[in-house]
Amino acid sequence: PGNFLGYRGVSFSKETKKWVAKLEVSSNGQRNTICLGSYNSPELAFEAYKKKFSELYGNLEMVWLK
Repeated sequence: PGNFLGYRGVSFSKETKKWVAKLEVSSNGQRNTICLGSYNSPELAFEAYKKKFSELYGNLEMVWLK
């Protein structure tokens, strides 16, 4: 999931008026979503996404562009 800014794993919650970071992971054929919290800016939410992604998958030198 994305948003109009194009940050992977980041969306805007109209309910809380905050940016939410989530990471989808697959394990044994099942998809699970890890909620990484709510943030005041999409940049902060995206930093949380990148940090958790790196913790789970290591530094894969992914292109973190929009």
